Amino acid sequence: MITKHLTLLAFLVLVQWSVFPQESKNLSENTILEIKVQQVAKICDSLAKIDEVYKERIVAKKALSMVQPNDHKHLALLYFYIAYTFENTAHDSAVYYYEKSLIEARSSANTLRILEAANRLVPLYNSNEMYFRKRESLIDYLITVSGDLSDKRTKAGLYGTMAGYYNTRGLYEKEINYKLLSLSIKKEMLLSGKSSSVDTSNLGVAYLSIGESYLGLRNPDKAMEYVLPSKAYFKNYRNGMCYYFKAMADIYIEQPDLAKAHVYYDSLKSFLVTKSSPMDDWGTLIAINLSFSDYYLAKGNADQASLYLKKGVELLKNHPNVCIERQADYITGKIGMATKNYKSALISFSNAATRNECLGPEIYADLLKSEAECYNSLKEYKNAALAYNKYVPLRDSLYKEAAKQSIANAEAKYQNKEKQRQIERQQAQISLEKKQKTLYFSGLLLLMIISILLVIIYRNKKRTAKILLTKNRDLEHLNKELHEANASKAKLFSIISHDLRSPVSQVYQFLKLHEHPEILNETEKKQLSSEVQQATKALLETMEDLLLWSKTQLNLFEPQLQPVNVYEVVMQGVALLKLNAEAKSIVVNVHANPNERVMADPDYLQIIFRNVLHNAIKASLHATPITISYNAHQLTLTVDNTGKPFGQSDYEQTIRTTGLSGLGLKLVSELSTKICIGVLFEALNEEGTRVNLMFKSA
Repeated sequence: MITKHLTLLAFLVLVQWSVFPQESKNLSENTILEIKVQQVAKICDSLAKIDEVYKERIVAKKALSMVQPNDHKHLALLYFYIAYTFENTAHDSAVYYYEKSLIEARSSANTLRILEAANRLVPLYNSNEMYFRKRESLIDYLITVSGDLSDKRTKAGLYGTMAGYYNTRGLYEKEINYKLLSLSIKKEMLLSGKSSSVDTSNLGVAYLSIGESYLGLRNPDKAMEYVLPSKAYFKNYRNGMCYYFKAMADIYIEQPDLAKAHVYYDSLKSFLVTKSSPMDDWGTLIAINLSFSDYYLAKGNADQASLYLKKGVELLKNHPNVCIERQADYITGKIGMATKNYKSALISFSNAATRNECLGPEIYADLLKSEAECYNSLKEYKNAALAYNKYVPLRDSLYKEAAKQSIANAEAKYQNKEKQRQIERQQAQISLEKKQKTLYFSGLLLLMIISILLVIIYRNKKRTAKILLTKNRDLEHLNKELHEANASKAKLFSIISHDLRSPVSQVYQFLKLHEHPEILNETEKKQLSSEVQQATKALLETMEDLLLWSKTQLNLFEPQLQPVNVYEVVMQGVALLKLNAEAKSIVVNVHANPNERVMADPDYLQIIFRNVLHNAIKASLHATPITISYNAHQLTLTVDNTGKPFGQSDYEQTIRTTGLSGLGLKLVSELSTKICIGVLFEALNEEGTRVNLMFKSA
């Protein structure tokens, strides 16, 4: 139901795109355009949160067609939304639209928009060699602007992007340094008190990410320092908890302490089952099985390695994950090598190489080397040479980057020694200054104590004033509620006095005529009897609607939401109004599955549907059909009739009127609001009316 409302809202925004200027003559065209694009942006963000990327793409492309070619600012935003919808399905399309967003952002000199597009492009460039030259140029730009960037959230994201880039190049120390910079910014945001629950979860992810980097460097103790504190930030983030369990299991496998590793393995499995976790979360459990398999493989125990690999592969059948599948292929190949099943190993290595970005540079290098060894064992020396020729440049690149890092570390050590000498010279001077400052700080401490006492006195006065203000507001609220209650009662008695007098008087006059039957012939008696019945029935219905409406005005109804059978409600309403329909020779057609249920209060829903159907019968032409249908996919109950059209504006005008006129529709409006049912009247080409009752999903 949420998806349906967002889709409808997106449609309304696009409709407003063409209508809005007529209603805003006092605004400039630029202001109107800005408001329109902001509306589209909100819709796109909402659709992205519920993973409706296809609908997000439709909205963004529709808005894109209405923006001028020289409007670089808004083009950059809309291209960005379109690119996002392709990230998980069409790699090249995502790159194409992010690049267009980057070009437009640069044309509008919008630094934040440039950085957002760049942050998305770098990971996409990392996964494909054909984009490496563009990646290096973009990284140089990010390094240049990162120092002067003031927006903390954007800066933290930029540092995360830089860390991912250095990971793909095997520069793990630089990767960790950038992750630490991102972590410090996220900590600062959290301490400022301006962060959201998402920022809290992101801080936990930052801790966890650094821990995983240290795991990659075979440093489980250092990894533990960062993984342990991450758990406190995942109270409302299920996926984060899954990765926490997985990281702790990997740490104990690396130490090794397999008993504790199994404790976290079992905790993760229990967590996934009890939380009814989505498919992606199960990937963490599969990854732990692969970690156990890799551990036993390194120990030369191919049988145990195969056992855990089999567990992981079995889980992959029900919870597919492309990257984890490629990692499983790599381990399968290594087990094949260990058992001298070289042909099978080569097939697994070939499958793993189809997504080498899922393996990382070092594992991919080992894969190429392993392929060469397999071919050599099979005496296929030509293929062995080809595989080895692929391995050598990657190995040399990794060695080269490691050498650069070693030189940088040596230079850093030299600079640290020089700084240490300067520190020693300064320490003597600092020691003297400390003694001079002791007296100064003693006086300052006394001043602070006095200030604290003044603050306490002030806060006590402020607290007392706040309590009085709260009491005054509560009293004002109670007076307002009393005034509204008195007004509602006065309104109710006024309606009863005015609108019941006429039908009661009419019934009374009809009954007086029965006292003199001699003045009427048989035909007139039958007609009078029929009119008395109709008047009495109308009076009864009016009194019933009035009593129900009065209860809603006095807030006496408390809805009880529960699953309600739509078909049963419809058939009860049709049965109650059968005589009304037969009086006009109307046939009521019902199209609904007897097993469909919606969330509603059964009594409220019965009253709402009866009033809608009663109005449809009254508005229908003689001997015309009424069609009732329920769309389970859209959660919508519709009632169609032929007669004078009655649209949404007529409905809204009716429920705004005073008195008993349209009382049934007022009941529909007020009761549907209480149980969150949408009501939409549509005029059908000047030939009839459709009423839509739109339910929320359970």
